[in-house]
Amino acid sequence: MLDHERAADQMLQGLIGPSTSLWHDGATAFAGAPLHPSDLPVNTADRRRMVGVEQRLQRAAREAADLTDRAARASAYASILAACADCHRQHAKVWGPGLRLR
Repeated sequence: MLDHERAADQMLQGLIGPSTSLWHDGATAFAGAPLHPSDLPVNTADRRRMVGVEQRLQRAAREAADLTDRAARASAYASILAACADCHRQHAKVWGPGLRLR
């Protein structure tokens, strides 16, 4: 999950920089940082669905890596973050705002 966060941060830096290399490297890193199914804190049925979401996110990040238009990059970044937020919202006590650090 930390790899996803770092990659998303790098994409943001590339977007607002603007920096083509930061954008490309961040998107490539996101696409290359899959969550292992056993790392997903959910039951088997939810795990299969989440693996599908993860695969779609990786595909979106791979496609985003080659974008050059800033508006297209912004749209791709928003879509990726929206998917991240949806997953974190569904599992708020594990990954989201309901998480209580000790």
